[in-house]
Parts: sequence; C-alpha cells; structure tokens
Amino acid sequence: MTGLSFAEPGHRPTICNGVHREEVAPIGEEAEGSRESMQESRKKTAVKYAQFSLVGGSNALVDIGVLNLLLLISPTRSPEVLVAYNVVALVLTNANSYLWNTLWTFRHRARHDVRQVGLFTVQGMLNVAVGGLVLWLLAHWLVAYTDLSPLVGGNIAKVVSMVAASTMSFLFLRYFVFRRAKR
Repeated sequence: MTGLSFAEPGHRPTICNGVHREEVAPIGEEAEGSRESMQESRKKTAVKYAQFSLVGGSNALVDIGVLNLLLLISPTRSPEVLVAYNVVALVLTNANSYLWNTLWTFRHRARHDVRQVGLFTVQGMLNVAVGGLVLWLLAHWLVAYTDLSPLVGGNIAKVVSMVAASTMSFLFLRYFVFRRAKR
C-alpha cells in the first residue's frame, strides 16, 4: 500500500520492509494515552496553581503589609481613603506578581513582549478594580454595622477582596496572559 493513509481511531500506520501497513491498536490503548495526557494536564495545572499560590503568598505579604503600614501611619474609617490605600498596596503587589510569575510560575511561557506585558497590565487593572470594589462595598458595610477598629475592619475587608481579586487574576493569567502559543 502506498500514498497517503487516513488512519482511523485505533489504527497506526507503520512501514515494514518498505511496505506501508495499518496496525490496529489494542482496545483501550488509545483511551489510555488520552487519559494519561489528561492526568498530565491536570497535574501541570495543579503545579502551576501551587506556584501561583506561593507567589500569591508573597503578594499577600506585600499587599497587607503596605495597607497596614498606611493604616498605622494614618488610621481611617473612610472607605474612600481605605480604597486609596488599597490602590497603593495593589500597585506594589502587581509589580511583585509580575516579577515572580514571569520568573517562576509561568517562566516557560513568559515572552516579555508588548502583548503579554499589556495583558498583564490589564489583569493588574482588573485586579485593582475588583479588589477595590469588593473592599469598598465591605468597608461600607463594616463601618455602618460594626464597631470594629479601622485596622481590624480594614483587614477583614482586605482579605475578602484579596480572595475575589486573586481568583480572577489566576484565571486571567492562566488562560489569557500566559496561555500556550498557537501552533
């Protein structure tokens, strides 16, 4: 048999002594390979998420550290001032995030080109917007309905906003900024 062969699922083209032949794969062998690749993909995603989480831990230290420093220097019960403090903290956090995600978490996909840096910047702006909105809404509620100190109330609002913004950031980074290049 010569020429092109359009192998059907379960068939493998081989050449033996110059003759093209189709071999039938044992039942389940192709499915086994597919399962292994799915498991490998899940494992890679889990590793990336673990790395992203560690970077997120360092981001949390920068984020909460800057916010608390600003709250210690100038305590406030104003949700608007708290959001301004949060913007400062998030700008520094996003710089830390870019550094560690491009050097470690997504290093094999980091190209540092205009498109990728632009998308990372968009992600950072979305992170600031989502984090700021959640923080502002929760801070308004905490000021109106609790007697918590500015430090405690600000930190509660901050943690909730971090979870919301970080989840959005991981999905955006994984599937838009550092996605696999088209083949």
